[in-house]
Amino acid sequence: MNLQDTFRSDFETNDPCNTEWLKEQREKCFEKFIELGFPDNRIEEWKYTNIKKIANEEYRISKNQEKLNISDFTKYEPRIVLVNGCISKEMSRFPEKIEILPLIEAIENGVLKREIFEDSRMEENPFWALNTAFMNSGLYLRIPNGIQITEPVLIINIANSDETPTICHPRNIIEVEKGGKLSVMEHYIDNGKKDTLTNSVTQIYTEENGLVEHIMKTNLSEKGAHIGNVNAYQEKDSRINTHNFCMGGKVIRNDLNFSLRGNGSYCEMNGLYLVDGEEHVDNHTTVEHLVPHCSSKEHYKGIVGGKGSAVFNGRIHVHEKAQKTDAIQNNENLLMTDDAVIHTKPELEIYADDVKCTHGATIGQIDEDALFYLRCRGIGGKEAREIMIKAYVGEIIERVENEKIQNMLETEIMASLPIEAV
Repeated sequence: MNLQDTFRSDFETNDPCNTEWLKEQREKCFEKFIELGFPDNRIEEWKYTNIKKIANEEYRISKNQEKLNISDFTKYEPRIVLVNGCISKEMSRFPEKIEILPLIEAIENGVLKREIFEDSRMEENPFWALNTAFMNSGLYLRIPNGIQITEPVLIINIANSDETPTICHPRNIIEVEKGGKLSVMEHYIDNGKKDTLTNSVTQIYTEENGLVEHIMKTNLSEKGAHIGNVNAYQEKDSRINTHNFCMGGKVIRNDLNFSLRGNGSYCEMNGLYLVDGEEHVDNHTTVEHLVPHCSSKEHYKGIVGGKGSAVFNGRIHVHEKAQKTDAIQNNENLLMTDDAVIHTKPELEIYADDVKCTHGATIGQIDEDALFYLRCRGIGGKEAREIMIKAYVGEIIERVENEKIQNMLETEIMASLPIEAV
């Protein structure tokens, strides 16, 4: 039985919701997935990412809710723990003023309507369609008008495999209403027992003057794979800062799509990927400038060692009506070994004539002149390289505004640098 047949068998035996329109939407999306199939290297957006490591596994749906050891996170509140996409009430802690519901409950109660699940990207993205077809887990998080949450909300997504390879499809929907403020971190991990695939979709909606800091950290074992889609929709004078940290996993693919729909909206996209061994990380980003007087700023950095490979594809799309757009995009990469590979492709697609847009990409090795400068001052070779690498990644970590999360990330990332880097 191939993986598509396995998915069909699971689809026919899993019906998580009694809402009629969701049943119709799930069926429509599953047929779209069957039509599209798994992407291969003939598709431009997947040219450098071979997903055979995923497609050759026989993943099965699992709702394993056994109690896990999350001692590393118990000091963080508020926190939401998802085990294979399902909220664990026993391990979660969050205040009542934050509205948090399991996704299916939010649908059945009428809080979420059909329109929010009818994104055109499912027509072209098979994994988005697959997520919708198996949409049985995840959460809905809402910040009401004017409410500002000072403590960061930590969402821990645990892929928990037992005896067979496991797949889960969490759908997380975050709404920040007018004048609301939220700092939220999605942390993806696995238990490392069997192969796992997390196929996640996160949708972020910010109303007028809404502020969101969104951090996504993927830290998987060599058995873990992650396909992530993040879509953000911004209204007038809203701001979203997103930070994407990829720190380990067999295959990681992230698609981040931001739609600036209201005048004065601003998004900042920062990213850091650490690749070692035979790992592969692929980050695709798109910023849609739809209206005038909007700004975006993007800065991704990578360190690739061992026989690892990485992809960065960043696209800025300025529509005809989006005059006075100000957009910056930059991608920097360090190759630590002769066998490491990076593919970088910054793109500008501009249909307005009164804009300020720049983009650039660099690939190189550690600056030997700077190393020589440090060694001339009595610093050993290994220590000098470590100083330079930590300064390199520190620029991205320091952009996280929430101090509590920044300190946590600094400790974990500095301890996870590729072996060749230090």
